[in-house]
Amino acid sequence: MENAKEKPFIWVNKKWCKRCGLCKEFCPREVFTIDKEGYPHPENIDRCVRCGLCVIQCPDYAIVDDEEAKRKVIEEYILDE
Repeated sequence: MENAKEKPFIWVNKKWCKRCGLCKEFCPREVFTIDKEGYPHPENIDRCVRCGLCVIQCPDYAIVDDEEAKRKVIEEYILDE
């Protein structure tokens, strides 16, 4: 079982993100802001309730919500962080 007090984790893969903003629009807790380049940034991560809507709604599979998934994406696709 997950530790309820564990800090949420969200990573946006900028190499895949097309900057559509769906993650920001679907987030019920306003976790995301949009940076100066138009990419989503989980600035308010403390508001995250781990609902997964950002991951589910991303049409580019550019958002992951756990560190193991991030590691796998980086290794399998040879991406920079």
